[in-house]
Amino acid sequence: MKRFFTVIAALATCLSVSAIELPNEKGVMTANGHVGLMPGIGLNGSLDYTLMDDMGPGHFTVGGFLGFNGSSSVASYNSSAFTFAVLPRVTYGVNFTTDFEAHVGAMAGPGFYSSKTRAEAGVKKESYVQMSCGFVVGAKYFMFGDMGLSAELGYITDMSYLNLGVTYRF
Repeated sequence: MKRFFTVIAALATCLSVSAIELPNEKGVMTANGHVGLMPGIGLNGSLDYTLMDDMGPGHFTVGGFLGFNGSSSVASYNSSAFTFAVLPRVTYGVNFTTDFEAHVGAMAGPGFYSSKTRAEAGVKKESYVQMSCGFVVGAKYFMFGDMGLSAELGYITDMSYLNLGVTYRF
């Protein structure tokens, strides 16, 4: 049992030490562009500004999210929906190496929803402004210096659950 705790302590120390010397220091900005999948198809972008870089082994960012998502279905009726949102965003990220970062984030703000359904009774349309909110868990892998790949999984009201794309740190 002592060996187990010694190994865990050694791993935690290595992660903490490596996180201290890594690139997300205060003032660094990261731009992300994603294609959203499931449900429907969407595009979104986010910008993260590193506000604090000394939060334990990680860093705290503030920024924004802009996205839209469209979906359609054909069952006994035809329906389509469109969502657009501009949201403030906060994340907490930990760099495990100089190239790999994992993060969690949350966002909330106004969103626009529009849908159209065709059924035997006719066409039903609805559009409204809604409160959009959500959370994400993601990772960034910087393969080419300050440019790399990004993935996020999570829930944002009426948006895609899986987002894959590119990231650029400046």
